[in-house]
Amino acid sequence: MSASFRFLSLPAELRNEIYKYLLVYRQPIDPWYRCHGLEPNILCTNTKILHEARSILYAENCFELRASKSERIPEFLDTIGPINASHIQCVRIDFPTPREHEDTVSLEEDSLCILEKVQHHCSNLKKNYANAIALADARFREISSLQEIVVEVYEGDPNLDLRKEMESHGWILIVVAEIWSYGSEDDEDVYD
Repeated sequence: MSASFRFLSLPAELRNEIYKYLLVYRQPIDPWYRCHGLEPNILCTNTKILHEARSILYAENCFELRASKSERIPEFLDTIGPINASHIQCVRIDFPTPREHEDTVSLEEDSLCILEKVQHHCSNLKKNYANAIALADARFREISSLQEIVVEVYEGDPNLDLRKEMESHGWILIVVAEIWSYGSEDDEDVYD
């Protein structure tokens, strides 16, 4: 008769390395795309493993919460729950959409909702990757654990004045290459 293997008998340091192997992805994770090679089902094994491993899943991954699914961001945070969301330390979001009225600029309602959800649920957020501007600075600064705001911008967009405004709020700007995908809506070659 063979002896059984007891995973929880392993030293905690070794279990943590196994959790990292199963639960950490090097690239930002799109929570709506399931093919990351991660094995989150280990969290369902038992309560002890759930408590040990969930902080690794949520704290050591960066979550890609982009505009194409912005209406689902509050749903994602509600689904994972406040305990799991409180472990999140890195999210990437598109910059909130500004609404312009003559002399004033404010944020669209859905943008405010997204920022409020991130602020409320992600209490350990350390970095926030956004895609442009300074209108949300006050909301970001209300996230007490936030240490820096890094904004990814395209070469020449936004304009220089807007970049200066972002930097005046202490935001760090990183120029990234614009990704072009074949067959996108912007790809409108017309042949006669």
